[in-house]
Amino acid sequence: MIQGFWDIMIGLVLGLLTSFVSWAILFHYLVPKIGFSRSLAKVPRRKTQNDKAPYRYIFKIENSGKRNIIDIELTARLSVKGLKSATKWNRLDIPLESGTASYRIPQLLPATKGKSGRRPEIFLTPNSSDWLREWTVFPEEIRRKAADKSLLVEDLLKLGNEAKLEIQAYCYDSFSGSKKLYVSPPYTADAIIAGKFDPTSLEVIPAAPNSALHEAEPNSR
Repeated sequence: MIQGFWDIMIGLVLGLLTSFVSWAILFHYLVPKIGFSRSLAKVPRRKTQNDKAPYRYIFKIENSGKRNIIDIELTARLSVKGLKSATKWNRLDIPLESGTASYRIPQLLPATKGKSGRRPEIFLTPNSSDWLREWTVFPEEIRRKAADKSLLVEDLLKLGNEAKLEIQAYCYDSFSGSKKLYVSPPYTADAIIAGKFDPTSLEVIPAAPNSALHEAEPNSR
């Protein structure tokens, strides 16, 4: 009888250990891995009736793992401290290039070091936000620019006592099905660089001071 008891205990311990190892492998090793650019690229663009901002603000991501990532959902969260209270944070999702609060990528292949491709560039579209036009927590100038569709990302990142923009990425590992949330480094006004992305990495190549990248293109007709 004592032998049977120990057999049960050993079986229970081995079962728990096996479950723990399986859980650790599934949720800590067989997981998607997303990398973000450290900066936002600021690139001139042609103005349109729907967006009169003379610049486009772009971030870049990559699959830093060894397996495909599927069903990636990206959102951009603006956080501003000190709009109405010195200690209170106000948060708002900024639309991405789809014009909606989230942007989806069906599949992202692993990035290859030193080679171009497989690192999508996604741009922000703050002038698509109704909240920036209507939410009275924002200063009148911000709401006026949003209504006129001439709002710049710098305008938002210079608000309050502290402001930052973070990209959130929900994604799945194509092999294990594990889901994970990644959050980018906080982008501040100092993280905006006039220039284009290096096609082989997540780094922005700064434009020369007299480059056309420092000058906005004229209105489109």
